[in-house]
Formats: sequence, C-alpha cells, structure tokens
Amino acid sequence: MKRLLIAIAFALTTITAQASPSIHQIGRPVPSSSVAYQNGYNTGYNRGKNHAYDNTMRTIAIVGAVAIVGIIIYEVANPRWTTNENGIVYRF
Repeated sequence: MKRLLIAIAFALTTITAQASPSIHQIGRPVPSSSVAYQNGYNTGYNRGKNHAYDNTMRTIAIVGAVAIVGIIIYEVANPRWTTNENGIVYRF
C-alpha cells in the first residue's frame, strides 16, 4: 500500500500540463432583447442564490437545534452531575 501511494504521488507530481491558447471574444453589438434577457437572467440567478442561502441557514439552524435538544434529553435521562466534597462535579 505504501508503494502504491508513493507511485501515485510520484505520477501526479511528474505530469506536466500543456497550456492551450486562449480564445478571445470578438465584440459585436448586443440587441435590445438580449439586454432584457440578461436582466431577467440576473434577477433569477440572484433570487435562486438567495433561496439557496436561506435554505442553508435554515438547515444549519434546525440541525443545531436538534443537536442541542438531543444533548439536553440525554443529560436529563442519564444524569452524570453529582456532588461530593469538591462540590458539583461531572462523572465520566
């Protein structure tokens, strides 16, 4: 396994990339209908991006809340906090 990983690492470090020439866009006049389409596309793109951010934040909040509630339920069902001469301590 060690030899395989070394062989893969060696192969990946010795590969060289060939750069291809870049293609430049030739300027052309933009029709007015294309501008309207671009504005509509940008609006839809931004709206979709905002929905994705909202869904991600909602998911993070729900998963965090479930984790906190789960920890609280576990601690209530299996209490490990106790008291002794040192005060209130946590039993491992």
